[in-house]
Amino acid sequence: MAGDKALAELAQQFEVYSNQITNWKQQLSEHAAVVFDGGTATEPPIEGAA
Repeated sequence: MAGDKALAELAQQFEVYSNQITNWKQQLSEHAAVVFDGGTATEPPIEGAA
């Protein structure tokens, strides 16, 4: 999840608040096994993913 750009640069590039990116990173860390294992999610969709 580490990249070449700073959080502020990503937030500006994608026109979102930096705390939203932080939330997405945390959610990915918590749910990565489901995402990449091809399992079925038993939880509601990730907030702000629309």
